[in-house]
Amino acid sequence: MAIIRQQIVNALTTRMEGITYANGYSREVGSKRVYNANKLPQNIPTPSIVILQGPEQVDARVGDRYNCRLGITIGFVDAFAGRDPDVEANEFLADIQTAFTNGDIVFSTTSAATGASVSSAANILEIANTLNSGDPMDGKVFGEVSYEVQY
Repeated sequence: MAIIRQQIVNALTTRMEGITYANGYSREVGSKRVYNANKLPQNIPTPSIVILQGPEQVDARVGDRYNCRLGITIGFVDAFAGRDPDVEANEFLADIQTAFTNGDIVFSTTSAATGASVSSAANILEIANTLNSGDPMDGKVFGEVSYEVQY
């Protein structure tokens, strides 16, 4: 069984890969345009998503469980289609927000007390988002959205 952090990142990656026209989204991201490492937006095909993992903060133990918070930032970039750049970036942001929060993320762990497999759900909180901020990139719209995943 993968560690909880990896189970959560795997679930989020699958959700981002599900951003396709066939699934009702405004972009065709799919499985070949989701990255899990820091990639320069100028060097990746569009539209694309980059998943960046932040620190995992572990709080006090409660019984045989710890309370954890994992920071996740989703960066996105797409080709500028010639309309209002903020409108285009907002559409992509909305796709990510919809996919990211589409139901609970369920993960499995082993109970220290009993040794049994236990299923739990993570809570997802959006912290902040930005559109087209920073240095402009010719012909591209971009942004990022930050989340805290609690488990």
